[in-house]
Amino acid sequence: MTHAETIVQEASTTESVLRWTARVVLSTVLLSAALGKLSDPSLFLGFVSAVFGIGASGANALFIFTVCLEVLLGGAVLLMGKQPWTYWSAACLFLLFAGIIGYAMVIDLKASVGCFGTFLEAQEANPVSLIRNGVLAAIALFLALELSNRTHV
Repeated sequence: MTHAETIVQEASTTESVLRWTARVVLSTVLLSAALGKLSDPSLFLGFVSAVFGIGASGANALFIFTVCLEVLLGGAVLLMGKQPWTYWSAACLFLLFAGIIGYAMVIDLKASVGCFGTFLEAQEANPVSLIRNGVLAAIALFLALELSNRTHV
């Protein structure tokens, strides 16, 4: 094996490790958020009721939908990581969450977001949550674009 081939193989291995790490991070965040919501639904229910101005039945429906979506996407990102749609979907979800957090900040909502239930210290909507969702969306978008470009070349 030539020196150039060794460098290419090492770079490919490094890319694979980075891609796998990104998949695990995205999946872990989605699954942890779902489990966190299940650990203390009242935090999330209170937040969505306040943000969207909906009653208990609407908040419960949104809770169930969000938890199911996070579990399905978390599993899909981890198990079906070669499918670009998994990353496009995750990116859309993180961007939606960022938008909701941004809106809560604009209206100066003083309710705990409840994204991770009791797994993390309960926080109001803040710039750190906004940036975290933006970074996660960027990671998912990068992986989606990379896979989309690879499948169309």
